[in-house]
Amino acid sequence: MSEDLPLVIARALLDTGQFQRRFLSGTERDELRSAGRKAGRILGRPIRTTVVGKYMDHVFVMLMDYGAEPIEVVMSEARTRIAMDRVSEMLLSPEGEADEAGPS
Repeated sequence: MSEDLPLVIARALLDTGQFQRRFLSGTERDELRSAGRKAGRILGRPIRTTVVGKYMDHVFVMLMDYGAEPIEVVMSEARTRIAMDRVSEMLLSPEGEADEAGPS
């Protein structure tokens, strides 16, 4: 396991409240889960690790209290607004709008 993997996971947890990575062996799975628990200790926050995926080949680490910090709520709401804006732009803009001016 990389020495900085717990820090990488901690950064992802701070940014989005979650981290996911594919593993190729049982040893790698255990190392990812261990790094996730260490990331939780680094942050001083409760986490949960689990194995997910169609082939049960991904470790998923999540903060159990994500949204407890005001900035996390703001960030989550901002990401949601951005996603909604993108979808509405796709749905509301006519096809070929970029080509309205014709060929150049």
